[in-house]
Amino acid sequence: MKLIFLKSIVCLTSALFSMAHAVEVETVRGAAQVPEQVNSLAVYDIAALDSLKALGIQPKGVIKDVYVDYLADMSKKAKVHIGTIKDPDLEALNGMSPDLVVIGGRMAPNYDVLSKVAPTLDMTMNGKAAFRQGFDRIATYGKIFKKEEEAAILIANLENALKQAQEAVKGKGNALMIMVNGPKIASFGAESRFGYLFNEIGIEPADLNKNDATHGQPVSFEFIQKLNPDWVIVMDRTSAINAKGENAKVVLDNALLKNTTAFSKNQVIYLDSSSYLSSGGYQQLMTELELLTQAFKGS
Repeated sequence: MKLIFLKSIVCLTSALFSMAHAVEVETVRGAAQVPEQVNSLAVYDIAALDSLKALGIQPKGVIKDVYVDYLADMSKKAKVHIGTIKDPDLEALNGMSPDLVVIGGRMAPNYDVLSKVAPTLDMTMNGKAAFRQGFDRIATYGKIFKKEEEAAILIANLENALKQAQEAVKGKGNALMIMVNGPKIASFGAESRFGYLFNEIGIEPADLNKNDATHGQPVSFEFIQKLNPDWVIVMDRTSAINAKGENAKVVLDNALLKNTTAFSKNQVIYLDSSSYLSSGGYQQLMTELELLTQAFKGS
């Protein structure tokens, strides 16, 4: 009995010491305290996994299905599967005794519940400034895991790639950003989750209507025909989440679109699925910048 009591005191003292030497970081909910030593990390956010992988950090607990191919090994190497992208497995999470939980986006509504298990960082990004926020997140993870130099290198790589993309899009006309979800099409503007295309990369938006809804503003083939954008940038949600239904290329193979500038000049860019699932993560940002630079330079 005395031994158990002593062990409890040691654990409590250790926890108090760790928080006494905590690291302060910024999150979407404001400043948060993180233990100085994080040995047991649980991550629910795919963008966070993306940047953590680039920093060489393997969390102990990861969601079972990460959907993004290049992050599949993060789930396989995890010692514990802690639920899905939306629903936490609290039994598994409690069992791994995390020092820190990282969430974002789809898991954010569970913040209060998860905070009762361990210190929880809400690293949600809104998309209007995905690069600035993505850089901030990488710097934060570097600070937490004492990998500031590695984080600085990653940020410098992205800054260089961003400059190249910004140069490539200059004077190349406007673009309409759409998401295709089965037969449905939605437009996304500068205030939306894809706003970084216009706000940070500098592409001229074709659709000037305010459409900041999470799932965009529904539009028709007739709308796109009348707008007649120079470019169309497409997120194929159906393919990204492996849903049933025709993919975006099939849906957009429509007579009303064939004579528009974007389609007639083959100026239609299909984003990688990671742009929907892990927006703001290191590899996602780099992949998208390279794709856009190559497309606009080739025009």
